[in-house]
Amino acid sequence: MANPKSKTPKQSTVEDTEDRASYIKKHRGALKKITPLFDKLNFKQQGSVAILKNLQKYYPDDEKYSDNTIRNRILSELGVASGEYDDLNVVQKDSAGREKTLKQQKKENPAGFAHGGRVHRGRRAASSSEKG
Repeated sequence: MANPKSKTPKQSTVEDTEDRASYIKKHRGALKKITPLFDKLNFKQQGSVAILKNLQKYYPDDEKYSDNTIRNRILSELGVASGEYDDLNVVQKDSAGREKTLKQQKKENPAGFAHGGRVHRGRRAASSSEKG
């Protein structure tokens, strides 16, 4: 006789999880092209977005299932405003006049580094003579 307190999942839960996994597997590449932040979502969030992408083939003209709506949903679930991520892909010129995206510039010059490449932490190291 089965233990009534055992935690076996319901059949509907198992089927729902299998559906999510299959939709994620099927649409991961397309969703990563929409935004590379797709992989930062948890499994349930990825599943809900993948379901929207799957419904897009049945309703191609519906704005509710468009790529832009799906992208905004991914960004909102991560708590990122849509404009913040767009700005990183804008091509600008760096200090030497070369064209680079803002994302490349931030990668090469991360926050906390000065122009000389030293980290400013707002303090000086105490010399051995100052220690009492």
